[in-house]
Amino acid sequence: MNREYLECDRRRVAPVRERVLRCLRRGDRWTPARLEAACDANWATVSAKLRDLRKAEHGRWNVQRARRAGSGTWEYWIDPARPTIDEGCPEQMEMALG
Repeated sequence: MNREYLECDRRRVAPVRERVLRCLRRGDRWTPARLEAACDANWATVSAKLRDLRKAEHGRWNVQRARRAGSGTWEYWIDPARPTIDEGCPEQMEMALG
């Protein structure tokens, strides 16, 4: 892949990651369908952004998932019982303060 393509792709997906994080920071549990609608992105993209948020370069957010009781539907959330702020990650600090 060339550098120009990678830069274009980064600009395209970064806003989706930010929208996913904003949703999760609200404190509720989110189903895939709800995240897709709120983030205006398909599940493949949203799912990839959930994985990204767990990585060091995107803040090591404590993204959890579990099956909804009585259903096969997964729910996603940030676990408030564990610290989620990585002061070494400027992106996460900006989101936490803003």
